[in-house]
Amino acid sequence: MAAFPEGFAACADLDPVYAKGLRDAAAAGVEVLCYRCDISPEEIRLSRRIAWRDAPTVTA
Repeated sequence: MAAFPEGFAACADLDPVYAKGLRDAAAAGVEVLCYRCDISPEEIRLSRRIAWRDAPTVTA
């Protein structure tokens, strides 16, 4: 199984409109929560919170 970097990335290379919308929403004050999930045929269960790797930098 391939190893993936820890954390969430919006995958702008596959869907740049989604990635931009997510960044714009965060910049407007929307709290973006990212969670690792355990997936089985019966359920999807939140495992733990993970970092948003390409989150916009907040400036004051």
